[in-house]
Amino acid sequence: MNTPLLRMEKITKAFSGVIACNSVDFELQKGEVNALIGENGAGKSTLMKILTGVYQKDQGKILLNGESININNPIHGQKLGISIIYQEFNLFPHLTVAENIFIKREPKKNFGLVIDDKQMNKDASKAFEKLHLDLEPERKVSGLSIAEQQMLEIVKAISFKSEILIMDEPTAALTDVNSDLPVSFVATNNLNAGAIAADELAALVGEAGTVGIIVHDATSQTGQERRDGFLQQMDAKYPNITVLEPVYGGGAHETSANLITDMVRANPDLLGIFAGNEGSAVGAGIAIKELDRADIALIGFDSGSQQIEFLKEGIIDGFISQDPFNIGYLGVKTLYNAMMGESVEKLYDTGAVFVTIDNLNDEDVQRILYH
Repeated sequence: MNTPLLRMEKITKAFSGVIACNSVDFELQKGEVNALIGENGAGKSTLMKILTGVYQKDQGKILLNGESININNPIHGQKLGISIIYQEFNLFPHLTVAENIFIKREPKKNFGLVIDDKQMNKDASKAFEKLHLDLEPERKVSGLSIAEQQMLEIVKAISFKSEILIMDEPTAALTDVNSDLPVSFVATNNLNAGAIAADELAALVGEAGTVGIIVHDATSQTGQERRDGFLQQMDAKYPNITVLEPVYGGGAHETSANLITDMVRANPDLLGIFAGNEGSAVGAGIAIKELDRADIALIGFDSGSQQIEFLKEGIIDGFISQDPFNIGYLGVKTLYNAMMGESVEKLYDTGAVFVTIDNLNDEDVQRILYH
């Protein structure tokens, strides 16, 4: 039997006592394409961040081509031949498309003293041609659409010629695809979900006072829309509520917990918080629990097991849950209709449900949470 290209054995990672990955095994053979599937909060992104050196494992072993390795940081991971494409962008808007692709790897001339812009643009054009992309190497990233920025991230990752390429939902932002094929997106309307969170949090704080918001990032479309839906609803309906500047925790439990701790300490009169994704909500819950501030209303997003535990403990007051059942059903139905030559809508909103301790055990809610 061939030695696996990658083997991860008994990988465990916890943040402030909350287990994100619990003794996980994962194996990859050279030439394979694998899909890592699990509910929100299951630890998929955490496992991949351990593999790329963003996080350090607490326990377990990683073997690359049969040799045990420790991946110290993302640059070390890239040198080992491991690259990742995130939902969130990691681009420099003031630089050109080509400069973003080859940053710190620019071709040089004049005995390595000067960056060879002509060669760099030529290399970027070749990369675009291979993927049939219409991007100009000399364009500033600040002028690109969200979809173009996401495709640039994909090109940048591929340019490292890695042995292992990880895609963490890299096409989640591609809602403006140009194609002659019938293209449809089946997803939660995150603007509406953010507005629901605003209404629920406003009710909890009596429609007055100071509240905060933490979002996983400021660049992905999901992060932007949940944030903007929340802020727009607050501005339109609740003049007596002051919303603090959003903070961004990258969806990481520990980072989010630290940000919320700082927020609470700087604003002792804080009445409520909206956390815009699973990692942010768990991090906020950790902070509130450690600060013994269960009086602060907390609205989360998604429906992982740790949020449910916090809900039962009274740390989280409720969370917005997407509807995976409806996402799957409408996804298959829409694909079938497109294959049959029927017209399909560009966007299908699969809805969202606000879950509290009062409706947690309802049949319809249980279906969304656990199936």
